[in-house]
Amino acid sequence: MFCEKCGNEIDDKWSVCPNCGAELKKEKSDGLEKSKVSKKNKVKKPLFKRVWFWILIVIAAVFALAVFGGSGDSSGDGKKSDISAVEKLSQIATLQRDDDAYVFVGNEGCGTAAGWQLRYTEENEAVRFAEPAVEEIFNTLFGDGCLERNDFSYDLDKESARIYLNTEVQEGTLTNISYDFGSEKITAVIDGSGYEATDEFADEIRNTGIFDIMKADVDSFEKLLEENDMTAGTVSGLNYDELTEYLEENGEDVPEIEEEEITLMTLPVTVVNDTGIDIYELYASTVDVDDWEEDILGTDILYAGESFVIDFTYYSDQTEWDFAMADMTGQMIEFYGLDFADCDPAGATLTLEYDGENGYATLE
Repeated sequence: MFCEKCGNEIDDKWSVCPNCGAELKKEKSDGLEKSKVSKKNKVKKPLFKRVWFWILIVIAAVFALAVFGGSGDSSGDGKKSDISAVEKLSQIATLQRDDDAYVFVGNEGCGTAAGWQLRYTEENEAVRFAEPAVEEIFNTLFGDGCLERNDFSYDLDKESARIYLNTEVQEGTLTNISYDFGSEKITAVIDGSGYEATDEFADEIRNTGIFDIMKADVDSFEKLLEENDMTAGTVSGLNYDELTEYLEENGEDVPEIEEEEITLMTLPVTVVNDTGIDIYELYASTVDVDDWEEDILGTDILYAGESFVIDFTYYSDQTEWDFAMADMTGQMIEFYGLDFADCDPAGATLTLEYDGENGYATLE
C-alpha cells in the first residue's frame, strides 16, 4: 500500500508511516468495488489504472538492491555530503524552521519565476516550488479546491515531482500525483493504492503543459545552484542530522517560519446593478465551496441601474469569491473569480453586468 500523505510505498502491516509519521487508515473490505464520483464533474472514463502487485515487487526489489546491495559506503549512491553547502545556500536563501524541518527559503530574485523552498526533514530532502500554474491547471482538471497544497514538490534524488491533492475521482480519493522526469511516467495514490494514469488521461494532463512548466522551474533552480558552486547532488547530500550538528557547533539560532496571520476583514462594498435586470437574490461564496451562502439581499430588491452598500466580511486567507444573482423568476446568473486581495480597505465597487447570455463582474 501507499501512504496517503507522502505517497511512499509502505508495508500494509504498519499503522504509522515510517517516512512522514502519518497515521495509516485501514479500511475493511466488504468484497464490493465502490464507485466514487467527483463532486463537481462526473468522471465518465477511468483516469487511472491500478499498478499490478508484481510490478511493485520488482521495483521494491530493485530499490532494495540499490540501497543495500552495495559495499555499504554511503558515497556509493552518488551523493556527497558537503557541509560547506550550508554557507553557499545561505547566500541565496534564508534558513528557517518549520516544525520538524529545516527550510532554506529562496531569497527574492534568486532562482526561478516560482518561489522555492529547500526542505530537510529526518526522512528526506525535497524542493517545493510555488508554481501558480499548478493551481490553475489542476483546478481545471479536477475542480476548484482539489489541491491539498498549491505547489509541487521535487525529489532531488529520484528526479520526480509530486502534486498533493485531496479530491474524489472515479477510483476513490486521489491524494497525490507523481511525475518521473526521466521515464515521463505518471502515477497516483488513490485510497492508499498505487495507480498509473490511463493513456487518455496521461495525454490530457501532458497537453496542459504543466510538466514543461515544472521542468523549467527545476532547471532554473539547478542553474542557480551551479552559479553558486553547487549541484543537486551537493544539496541532497546534506541531511537533517548534519544540519542540526552544524548549527549547534556554530551556535546559530534558526527562526521559525512566520505563518501568515489570518484576520477577519470587513470591507464596505458598493454593489452596482448594470445587468438591466432587477435582482431579487444575491449570493456569494468562496471559490472552493460548491454551495451558495445565504441571500445577501434578504427581503430587499436591487433594481436595474441602482446600487447599494454592504459590509462584506471575509478572512484574509480567503480573498477569492464567486457571486450569483437571481431575477424574479429565479433564473440564476453567476459571476466567478472576484479577488478582494488588492481592494482598498476604505471600500470597493462591485459592478454586475449581463449581455443576455453571460454574466460579467468587475471589482475595483
